[in-house]
Amino acid sequence: DGGPFIYMGFRPAFFMVKKTSGTNNWLMFDNKRQGFNKDGAGGNDELQADTYGIEASSERCDFLSNGVKIRNDGGWANTDDGTYIWAAFAESPLANSSGVPNNAR
Repeated sequence: DGGPFIYMGFRPAFFMVKKTSGTNNWLMFDNKRQGFNKDGAGGNDELQADTYGIEASSERCDFLSNGVKIRNDGGWANTDDGTYIWAAFAESPLANSSGVPNNAR
């Protein structure tokens, strides 16, 4: 299914990505809005941080237990010669401040 897996070491709640070697938009994905890890279709609907555009479903990624899987082969996050910047925030860290692992959900 499409593109690369981005290992983060945690389950993301929010993911933002931009191709810096092109003119692509800043794309944002989260686990709260409708469309989160859609059954069968794969992927979350995106918002574009730098436009007035509405929510879209043209770009796809799934939030996994330890990172993000890009679900299509668009240039926004899946080109051989591309340079990308991304940020993600965890749903819950793998361990608390004392090093004790979190409970599974």
